[in-house]
Amino acid sequence: MNEFIVVFREALEASLIVGIIGATLVKLNRKEALRDVWLGLGLALAASLALGAGLYGLGNASASKAWSAGLEAAMLFVTAGFLLYMVVWMAKRQNIGAELSAGTKDALLAGGASLKIFVFFVVAREGFETVLFLFSVAKMQGGLSAAWALTGAAAAALIAYLVFLRGKKVPLKPFFRWTSAFLLLLGAGMTAYGIHETEECLVALGWLEKNNIARPYVWFPPQTEAVSAFYDLKGEKYVHWMHDKGRIGQYLKMLFGYNSDPNWPELLLWTTCIVVGGTFWWKAQNKN
Repeated sequence: MNEFIVVFREALEASLIVGIIGATLVKLNRKEALRDVWLGLGLALAASLALGAGLYGLGNASASKAWSAGLEAAMLFVTAGFLLYMVVWMAKRQNIGAELSAGTKDALLAGGASLKIFVFFVVAREGFETVLFLFSVAKMQGGLSAAWALTGAAAAALIAYLVFLRGKKVPLKPFFRWTSAFLLLLGAGMTAYGIHETEECLVALGWLEKNNIARPYVWFPPQTEAVSAFYDLKGEKYVHWMHDKGRIGQYLKMLFGYNSDPNWPELLLWTTCIVVGGTFWWKAQNKN
């Protein structure tokens, strides 16, 4: 599900960006410049794929558990910070279409490769965001669903088609508002999971004893036998449906970083992200 939301939102943003630039060129009677738009778009996609391949290779090159956990923690923190910033930044923007049109006109006046470079950077930003977000989602979930990602891309393409080629009025503002709220929760979950990976790194290095880690609560601890119908066998023990490895809890963990036995830094940082990020998001929405 996370893959769908991330790819849907980012692909739609990229599609709208290219559509606005293309519409501006058509209005200016500069259809021949569309070739530069497609070239800039292709280069941005290639750069995004290269970044994805590089992150994938870096992740697989982990020489030890400590290195792997440390790398994942760093990537999760960077991604969460970037995602939370992006949610608030997007909520404050009022005239993105006008800014893109003005940038397109300036690039045309500058001539040369200016339009290709302009398109490359505005689209590559969305591509890099997508790659970074999916990398962190994969670490949280233990993998990615290609079906969800492709469905998100297809849905974004459909909306872009309806808006630019069919002239339909699609209510995009509510879409961006509520997907931003979802991404805010996802970013908080990434932050919490980053703390978890930091804990794993310190334990692997021998700097921290796992049994000595203070935890504010432990909900639904695994049992040696099923206490009720809400317990399922996982390995050698039974876990409750709401345990973070249970049939419900595992999805809450993937979506929002839910943990049935967090450590104190994990809980406090997750709560801080929700409260502070949610406050900024709410204020930005109310200004619109």
